[in-house]
Amino acid sequence: LFAGVVAGGLACGGVLADDVKALRKTADENKTTFGVWNQGYGGYYVDGESEATHRDRQTAYLGALKALTAVTPEDPAVHLEYAAALLFKKDAAAAEPEYRRAKELYLSQKRLVQNGLAGAMYGIANCRFAAGDRDAAIAELKDLVSRNLSGGGRYEVDWSGLARTALAFLEDRVLTSLGLPRYTGAKVFPDAHQAEYSEMFTPLGKVTVKGLDS
Repeated sequence: LFAGVVAGGLACGGVLADDVKALRKTADENKTTFGVWNQGYGGYYVDGESEATHRDRQTAYLGALKALTAVTPEDPAVHLEYAAALLFKKDAAAAEPEYRRAKELYLSQKRLVQNGLAGAMYGIANCRFAAGDRDAAIAELKDLVSRNLSGGGRYEVDWSGLARTALAFLEDRVLTSLGLPRYTGAKVFPDAHQAEYSEMFTPLGKVTVKGLDS
């Protein structure tokens, strides 16, 4: 289906709107990646879909996105989404070129989609770290943080914010700007004081209220 749609659209000398719409519909109905707001998560973890159905969703989702990158190659959001789907399948080697293409396209736009660029750069760092290139991952995160890109809107990930947190851990900066620990091992910080509780109460002999009209 996906190969046929791509071939059909290109054979007509351009992208057919109906073809793109059909691919987008297939992708949206089978989205399987990080996060809870997608069909793959809901189907598998909430509705109890089988492993086979879950794999079929992933295959359909990846197939639709791959076809969309072919028929709309200048759309950075499609490359970004495809990269995230590949990374979800732990294929960082295949995801990184898509993240880099998304970054290139976002930077070429007259009106920059800041959180889109941030997502692409965070993805590149993720792939570099997965490949064992810690220095390159840190360099990409530093570049991302230095751009001061705005975070996402409602239901969107704030990639710049995540980059700052990831960079702090990778550089072993264990304290925040307020001098508080970033991670306490799920323990209360600061340490709670010893407290003793009883059923005894101290009665008040007299209560005076001031400042109210009599």
